[in-house]
Amino acid sequence: MPIHVTRRTFIGTSVGLTVIAPAALGSFSPAPLLGGSFGANEKRILRAAIDTLIPAAAGMPAASEIGGVGYVDRVTAADAKIRALLSDGLRAVDTHCRTATGVEFAASRPDQQRDALSHFERADTPAGFFAALRDITYEAYYTQPQIWTVLGYTFRRSSKRTAQLERFDESRVARVRVMAPLFLDVSS
Repeated sequence: MPIHVTRRTFIGTSVGLTVIAPAALGSFSPAPLLGGSFGANEKRILRAAIDTLIPAAAGMPAASEIGGVGYVDRVTAADAKIRALLSDGLRAVDTHCRTATGVEFAASRPDQQRDALSHFERADTPAGFFAALRDITYEAYYTQPQIWTVLGYTFRRSSKRTAQLERFDESRVARVRVMAPLFLDVSS
C-alpha cells in the first residue's frame, strides 16, 4: 500500500518539529537501527537523488551539504518498511538510468538525473517511492537550523509556554486594504 502523506500532515509535522527540535536537540538520540545502514552504493545514489531534488542555488546549500544523506539514513533505519521502499526505489532509479543513458545515476549529468527522477514521479514505481523520497528529503533539509538561518527564520525562545510575538506593522497591508475585492461575491 503506498504511503500517502497529505500536505497538511507534512506541514503540521514540520511545524511541530521546528517547535520541538531546538529544545530536544541537546538530548537527541536516534532510534535503534532496525534495518542497518544504506550501503555505499545506495548512499551515492541517495546523495545524487536528494541533490537533484534540492540542488545548491542562490546561496542555499544542496540537500547533501547539510547532512541530508545521514539524516535519511538515520530516520529510515528506525522504519524497515520505508527503508526497504527507498532502497528498492534507489536501485530502480539506478537501473533505469543505466538502461536509458548507459551511465549509473550518481555519475550521470544533472539533466539525466532530473529526467530519471521525473520518470519515477510519473510512473509511481515502486508505489510511493518518489513521494517518500521527496518528503523525507524536504524534512531532512527544512528541519535544519542552518537552513532556517539562511532563510532568515529565527526561532523564538522564551521561558513562557509561548514566545512573545513581534508587534505587527499595519503599514505592510495598507495597499491590500484599499484594493478592490479579488473575488466575485455570489449571494445565494
